[in-house]
Amino acid sequence: MLCCYSSSDGRPHHWSRILKMVFAKTFSNLVDYPLESLLILSCVLSTVYILSNEFVRYMARIKGFKGPPGLLMIGNLEQIQENAAEQYRQWSAEYGPVYQIQLGNIPIIVVNTAASAKTLFSQNSQALSSRPEFYTFHKVSWLDHVLSYSY
Repeated sequence: MLCCYSSSDGRPHHWSRILKMVFAKTFSNLVDYPLESLLILSCVLSTVYILSNEFVRYMARIKGFKGPPGLLMIGNLEQIQENAAEQYRQWSAEYGPVYQIQLGNIPIIVVNTAASAKTLFSQNSQALSSRPEFYTFHKVSWLDHVLSYSY
């Protein structure tokens, strides 16, 4: 059984009692100081949201492609706002002819030269030529197939 000992009387306190005391104290502080508690709660929730969004942005990046780091939440949107072509040229000099940027949470692959585009799209044509599967079309055609053979 998990327990800890109080320094004042030497009796064991179980973790459930300690948690109850912590929650009781926290609740009384919420009631006694509602505006301060709301401010702290909003700061904590905002921080959690920003950190979780940055984790999502990091996981969305395509492995194997370098690129410029972006700003919190918006990625590279601010950097390409005024003169995107010039910014792409500068990034191409730093990261090579094929690199990635992020527009918000969406990773974008930038192909900056015709030779790179030809190489990239000809060598990976099978991977890049897929069509989306439309749920309605496939389900209706399957249902039509089943009905035509059921009679």
